[in-house]
Amino acid sequence: MLLPTTQHINAQETDNENQPIDPSILNMIKTQTMEREQEMLNLFGEGLHSPPVENCLQQAQQAMVQAENFGEANPRAAAQQYLRAMKQYRNALRKYLKENPEILDEFTEPSGGDTADDDVDGVTSMDVEHAKAQLLNRFQERFREQVNAMIDNVEELEDDMSPQDAEKARNALQHTLQRLLRIQSRIESGQYDEAVEDLDEATEALDDEFDEVEDQTTAQMLRAMNRLEAKIQKISERAARKAAAGGDSSIENELLEELRGNKMGLKNSYKENRGKGNNQGSNGQGSQGKGSN
Repeated sequence: MLLPTTQHINAQETDNENQPIDPSILNMIKTQTMEREQEMLNLFGEGLHSPPVENCLQQAQQAMVQAENFGEANPRAAAQQYLRAMKQYRNALRKYLKENPEILDEFTEPSGGDTADDDVDGVTSMDVEHAKAQLLNRFQERFREQVNAMIDNVEELEDDMSPQDAEKARNALQHTLQRLLRIQSRIESGQYDEAVEDLDEATEALDDEFDEVEDQTTAQMLRAMNRLEAKIQKISERAARKAAAGGDSSIENELLEELRGNKMGLKNSYKENRGKGNNQGSNGQGSQGKGSN
């Protein structure tokens, strides 16, 4: 992923070591680094990384901050920091693949194949592309489970919402499922960058549509519930993979129990809030009408 950019900047350094870097080169490197950053955010998600992967991600973030600090005052130093960040994102991906070899096992050819293009870490560019597709598939499948769980949550709580807000919540979730169908098509056709961008837009769009719910207590509950479901689905997947590989998933199971308890507490709190007379969500403007009468 990084070789063409690295060759370009290295060539310019060799030929013009004391000359300012071309602004177009700096902008290209910055854009590519930001794209890699967004891909890593989508592929890895938040938290529960192994120390080696987390260390790479943290170093990449530090390099991004330093690059921004250098900015126009020292474009060459900024470019080097962006390249450093891309290298750390690449290292994070490689370490992740080594820790989760089952991702690559599905695509590994039987012994005897040509390995002339293997790099020093034993990961070929084809491996990275296959792993990228696999990670994207896992992310969008996890997102789909998250959306389906949210549909169940809305059905459980819709009697405590106004009919209009319940309908808006259901429509938001159905729109997201439709977006996921398009994202799956992109992944199947090898449009990985476009799929990452669409996934990012889909997650933001869901929150935006929840914001359109009229009752703010309901809107806040939906956003909080959605964040909890995202964590639950991610940790559930991790626990299942560990268990399938014969590993210890006790930490994940404890986290799941805690998160599910938080979800139940959020539901009960919302129902209790509606039951205490703060029920504009369940009666629309009706409660205000009764008060004025």
